[in-house]
Amino acid sequence: MDRFWKSPVHICLVGALVLSAGVHSLVEMTSGWIQGNGTLDLGVLLVFIGLGLLRGSNLQRSLFGGLLALALVASFIIMVVSFFSGSISGQGSGVYLILSVVFFFLLLAYLFGVLWSARGDEWFAQKYSGKAPPYVIPVTVVISLFSSVGGEMEGYNRRVALAKVFRYEVELLAVDANTGEFIEYGSISSGRRSIVDLELPEPMQTGGSSYRGGDVGWLLEGFADEPFEVNLSYDGYQSQSVKIDRSTGNRVEVRMFPLKKK
Repeated sequence: MDRFWKSPVHICLVGALVLSAGVHSLVEMTSGWIQGNGTLDLGVLLVFIGLGLLRGSNLQRSLFGGLLALALVASFIIMVVSFFSGSISGQGSGVYLILSVVFFFLLLAYLFGVLWSARGDEWFAQKYSGKAPPYVIPVTVVISLFSSVGGEMEGYNRRVALAKVFRYEVELLAVDANTGEFIEYGSISSGRRSIVDLELPEPMQTGGSSYRGGDVGWLLEGFADEPFEVNLSYDGYQSQSVKIDRSTGNRVEVRMFPLKKK
């Protein structure tokens, strides 16, 4: 079991995880600065810690092991608190929090166990020189960069898509173009495109129309990410379309022209 913790595979994995987390923080911070809302992310320090771990620095292992020990104590306290709060409240979110903290605690325990067993160990130093193979660092950096940049691009595209979303709440009233009287009991169809792919909350994904009951007209409400047309049809009248976009008012009267009698 002791040799299990001292396996070079585990040391490489720990160093690669730390280095990968640092690269992700670096890419995320750079992306934020490019977009004009960047902040200083101390997670970039994990790049140097990960490099030190993979290069066999006993000082880095000792210092990072100490940080992990503090993180283990903190996560254990959070785990206990979240367990009792989740048990008392009985909410699903509380259970999810407990599972997340337990997973994080086990991950920290694994990292700490590997570093604690490998620190200053003569057998490990003699057999493996205390270092990861040369290809581990470049492979880790390349994979982390591709993954992080791809994630940032996906997040940026989603933010751009969400910025196009607008809410509409429009009352459509059909009036006779000749007499100006309101027309009742027609049909309506919409060319609204589904926005389910944007992963919006359920209320924002749906949209529809309803007849106003005793009042004349239609009430349209929902969310859309691009302008769309609504078609109104009434017996004895030509069909009319109305464009719904950001500038559409809350009340629109549609003039319906009677069909010419043959």
